[in-house]
Amino acid sequence: MIGKDMWGFVTGAIEQPKVHVRSSMKDEINSYNHWTTNDKMVTFILSQIISNSIIAHIQDLETSRELWNVLERLYTLITKAQKIQLENELNNFKKSLSMTVNDYV
Repeated sequence: MIGKDMWGFVTGAIEQPKVHVRSSMKDEINSYNHWTTNDKMVTFILSQIISNSIIAHIQDLETSRELWNVLERLYTLITKAQKIQLENELNNFKKSLSMTVNDYV
Protein backbone atom coordinates (compact mmCIF):
# COMPACT_ATOMS: atom_id res chain seq x y z
CA MET A 1 0.00 0.00 0.00
CA ILE A 2 2.92 2.31 0.62
CA GLY A 3 4.23 1.60 -2.88
CA LYS A 4 0.83 2.42 -4.37
CA ASP A 5 0.61 5.60 -2.23
CA MET A 6 -2.46 4.24 -0.43
CA TRP A 7 -1.12 3.91 3.11
CA GLY A 8 -2.73 7.26 3.96
CA PHE A 9 -6.16 5.65 3.76
CA VAL A 10 -5.19 3.28 6.57
CA THR A 11 -3.51 5.93 8.72
CA GLY A 12 -6.20 8.55 8.15
CA ALA A 13 -3.77 10.94 6.43
CA ILE A 14 -5.91 10.82 3.29
CA GLU A 15 -9.19 12.04 4.69
CA GLN A 16 -12.60 11.32 3.28
CA PRO A 17 -13.79 14.37 1.32
CA LYS A 18 -16.90 16.06 2.57
CA VAL A 19 -19.87 16.21 0.24
CA HIS A 20 -22.72 18.51 1.12
CA VAL A 21 -26.13 16.87 0.98
CA ARG A 22 -27.47 19.15 -1.72
CA SER A 23 -24.20 19.65 -3.52
CA SER A 24 -24.24 19.52 -7.28
CA MET A 25 -20.57 20.44 -7.61
CA LYS A 26 -19.11 17.86 -9.94
CA ASP A 27 -15.57 18.20 -8.53
CA GLU A 28 -16.77 17.57 -4.98
CA ILE A 29 -18.72 14.48 -6.02
CA ASN A 30 -15.86 13.15 -8.19
CA SER A 31 -13.39 13.64 -5.36
CA TYR A 32 -15.66 11.74 -2.97
CA ASN A 33 -16.21 8.90 -5.48
CA HIS A 34 -12.46 8.64 -6.17
CA TRP A 35 -11.69 8.48 -2.45
CA THR A 36 -14.40 5.87 -1.85
CA THR A 37 -13.17 3.67 -4.70
CA ASN A 38 -9.59 3.75 -3.44
CA ASP A 39 -10.61 3.19 0.17
CA LYS A 40 -12.70 0.16 -0.85
CA MET A 41 -9.68 -1.20 -2.71
CA VAL A 42 -7.54 -0.85 0.43
CA THR A 43 -10.29 -2.48 2.50
CA PHE A 44 -10.44 -5.36 0.03
CA ILE A 45 -6.67 -5.87 0.14
CA LEU A 46 -6.65 -5.90 3.94
CA SER A 47 -9.60 -8.29 4.08
CA GLN A 48 -7.83 -10.73 1.75
CA ILE A 49 -4.74 -11.07 3.91
CA ILE A 50 -6.35 -11.63 7.30
CA SER A 51 -7.48 -14.95 8.72
CA ASN A 52 -11.09 -16.07 8.50
CA SER A 53 -11.42 -15.93 12.28
CA ILE A 54 -11.09 -12.13 12.15
CA ILE A 55 -13.71 -11.55 9.42
CA ALA A 56 -16.56 -11.34 11.93
CA HIS A 57 -14.80 -8.39 13.60
CA ILE A 58 -14.49 -6.37 10.39
CA GLN A 59 -17.42 -7.28 8.17
CA ASP A 60 -19.60 -4.27 9.06
CA LEU A 61 -16.91 -1.58 9.00
CA GLU A 62 -17.20 1.32 6.57
CA THR A 63 -13.61 2.40 5.90
CA SER A 64 -10.13 0.96 5.74
CA ARG A 65 -9.16 3.22 8.65
CA GLU A 66 -11.84 1.61 10.84
CA LEU A 67 -10.70 -1.83 9.71
CA TRP A 68 -7.08 -1.03 10.54
CA ASN A 69 -8.01 0.27 14.00
CA VAL A 70 -9.86 -2.97 14.78
CA LEU A 71 -6.95 -5.10 13.54
CA GLU A 72 -4.49 -3.06 15.53
CA ARG A 73 -6.57 -3.43 18.68
CA LEU A 74 -7.07 -7.18 18.18
CA TYR A 75 -3.43 -7.96 17.45
CA THR A 76 -2.18 -5.72 20.23
CA LEU A 77 -4.30 -7.69 22.69
CA ILE A 78 -2.97 -10.96 21.31
CA THR A 79 0.60 -9.70 21.61
CA LYS A 80 0.13 -8.72 25.27
CA ALA A 81 -1.37 -12.11 26.05
CA GLN A 82 1.49 -13.87 24.31
CA LYS A 83 4.03 -11.77 26.23
CA ILE A 84 2.43 -12.69 29.56
CA GLN A 85 2.36 -16.36 28.61
CA LEU A 86 6.03 -16.28 27.61
CA GLU A 87 6.99 -14.57 30.88
CA ASN A 88 5.13 -17.28 32.82
CA GLU A 89 6.87 -20.03 30.86
CA LEU A 90 10.27 -18.45 31.47
CA ASN A 91 9.60 -17.99 35.19
CA ASN A 92 8.49 -21.60 35.56
CA PHE A 93 11.26 -23.13 33.46
CA LYS A 94 13.47 -25.53 35.44
CA LYS A 95 16.69 -27.27 34.48
CA SER A 96 16.28 -31.01 34.37
CA LEU A 97 19.05 -33.37 35.50
CA SER A 98 19.64 -34.61 31.97
CA MET A 99 19.90 -31.11 30.53
CA THR A 100 23.30 -29.55 29.87
CA VAL A 101 23.99 -25.97 30.93
CA ASN A 102 24.06 -24.90 27.23
CA ASP A 103 20.66 -26.49 26.65
CA TYR A 104 19.28 -24.79 29.74
CA VAL A 105 20.57 -21.36 28.69
